[in-house]
Amino acid sequence: MDSQPQDVRLLLHTGERWLPKGKVLSRVHELQNELLTFCGTEGHVRFCKYLRNDFWLSRLEYLTEILGSSID
Repeated sequence: MDSQPQDVRLLLHTGERWLPKGKVLSRVHELQNELLTFCGTEGHVRFCKYLRNDFWLSRLEYLTEILGSSID
């Protein structure tokens, strides 16, 4: 018989802060070339395709503008 309860969950405070969506999209847009280099070396082919796609990048810029304008 186990002395440990089976349904024990440990909640930890990680100290992480969530960034607003507008700031995250803005950083992705700013670091596009660095992300492309990193994703290429790590083998994330699908994300690399998005970072090279002009249509996807225009949508990223559009969402960055919309969500960035709501940040105070």
